[in-house]
Amino acid sequence: MGDAAVSVSELQTYSNSELEPIALSQIKYKDLRLRFRTPLVLYPYKDESGELLFAEDGDYELLAYAEDREELKRVLNSLFTVMWNTYVAELGDGKLTPGAAKIRRNLLNNLVAEDTDSAVE
Repeated sequence: MGDAAVSVSELQTYSNSELEPIALSQIKYKDLRLRFRTPLVLYPYKDESGELLFAEDGDYELLAYAEDREELKRVLNSLFTVMWNTYVAELGDGKLTPGAAKIRRNLLNNLVAEDTDSAVE
């Protein structure tokens, strides 16, 4: 077989669904509901140990990780909630670093806050 052979112990397989892209179309937390103008598509990947699932996005300087896909979705939901509350609701147009201003601009350009009372499920 030569040098190209790979031992079975070196192979790691994951369920296809675990590594399929995650398309975020809305974020919900308590009375906050955010809708993406265009779904944000993230591509999960495993770390070297194969124990954690990661997703990242440079536009939001976002790096999220979790043990499984459902937990990763919950983490992403929480991170976007915190980013919106911090960069948009709390800081407003205040003095921001260039990186924070970029994140705020991306949030405002790509997300729409909806009234939870009038939103349709």
